[in-house]
Amino acid sequence: MMRFIAAALLTAGGWKVYMLLFDITGVEAINQSFLLGLLFLMAGAGAVIQGTGFLEPLRKTLKAINPAAFRRHRAVSLAEKEIAASLQKRNISYLMVIFLGVGTGLSACSVLLFFLAY
Repeated sequence: MMRFIAAALLTAGGWKVYMLLFDITGVEAINQSFLLGLLFLMAGAGAVIQGTGFLEPLRKTLKAINPAAFRRHRAVSLAEKEIAASLQKRNISYLMVIFLGVGTGLSACSVLLFFLAY
């Protein structure tokens, strides 16, 4: 939870510095921060979905339809499974926190700018 809050606050602060450096004001700043916030929230949602394994049946179906596209040596696939299993929990959870925190920070910054401007 603290990483999420830290990512959101650092992003909002970084966005403020970016706005001051490049003299972005008004509606342009609101639109850019909202768009970036939505993009990062979508990336975070994608990381959450990837981490749950929800799309695994789709991948298996595609693999069954066209096995030549997914063909690998047996030893390579076993090694990849072991590596993925050991790294998946750490990397995906960290990506989820970063993307969702950055997206929330930018979206909150957009809403705050909107209320301050109008």
